[in-house]
Amino acid sequence: TPLIRSRWLGPRLGVRDLRFKLEHLNPSGSYKDRFAARFVGNHLAAGYPFVLATSSGNTGAALATYAAAAGLPCIVCVPVEAPEAKLAQIRAHGAVVVRVRGMLDTPDAVRALIDRLAEVCATMGMPLGTSAYEIAPEAMAGIEPLGAEIVAEGAPDRIFAPVGGGGLVVATWRGARDASIGLAPVTMPPRIHAVQPAGNDTVVTAFRAGHDRARTLGPGEAGTNVSGLAVPIDLDATRALHAVRDSGGNGHLVADEAAWEAQATLSRHEGLFVEPAGATAVAGLMAAVAVGEVGPDDRVTCILTGSGFKDGAAVARMASRVPEAPGSFAPQDLGRAFFEVLIGRP
Repeated sequence: TPLIRSRWLGPRLGVRDLRFKLEHLNPSGSYKDRFAARFVGNHLAAGYPFVLATSSGNTGAALATYAAAAGLPCIVCVPVEAPEAKLAQIRAHGAVVVRVRGMLDTPDAVRALIDRLAEVCATMGMPLGTSAYEIAPEAMAGIEPLGAEIVAEGAPDRIFAPVGGGGLVVATWRGARDASIGLAPVTMPPRIHAVQPAGNDTVVTAFRAGHDRARTLGPGEAGTNVSGLAVPIDLDATRALHAVRDSGGNGHLVADEAAWEAQATLSRHEGLFVEPAGATAVAGLMAAVAVGEVGPDDRVTCILTGSGFKDGAAVARMASRVPEAPGSFAPQDLGRAFFEVLIGRP
């Protein structure tokens, strides 16, 4: 996927070399294609009868895409509150959506569903389609080239990535680390910065406190409305914590509203249409700049993980901030003066 230089945000933040990794340009619209291509390819080679997955949206959409290409039936279990745009994409590829009540209500509910589906898959000797090293490590290795690609185009000092389950951070670190070692001369690998919504703090506080393990959210702890990042259990969160620590990076918590604001900034000023989960990485960068953790000479890459088309509510939220021209107009009304008024020229 492309790696492009920021034209607007970098100069505004005073970061001279800020780049965006455009993972939302993958075929199904998210970085999860890297996982799905490998997972479905393995399924096809092994002769498994169908793909069974659990997803909040993007993994399911990616698996449905590649299962369609492979001619395999696909079933995706999703939370009731998953964005309709993601569910429509899954169904458009011929996959069956199963809505699971209470799937994200508590950490125990998430774990119970994953364990139940893993048992079903085990009866057929096939892996469950959950994008986590804990569940499908071989397919998760398909994401690792993402980090290598970033390094190959000029190793940054820091990479900011959003955290849901934690697998993206782990895969990015492994790919970037191995690619850096392979360069001649050997280059210092980038520091990985994990960015989480404050309502799904499994990694960041534990990391900053010096703990060796991530945390599972307790009963009644606040959740997040950033689709894709509400993973309250430790799937790959502890692995992500160690990836951040091994890289010399840091963790950042951001409010949902900060992710939405970053999403709007990318759309209106960079021309980059991403969903809130991807914009979360940018919100984390903004927070790090605000406290002086990132300086003007740091070379920074933010991973933009998913397309804006994935979340209709988020798109509507952004669009509501920009009014339409009032009323409707006849063609003869549309003269030069009319348009100059609209753009605020005298």
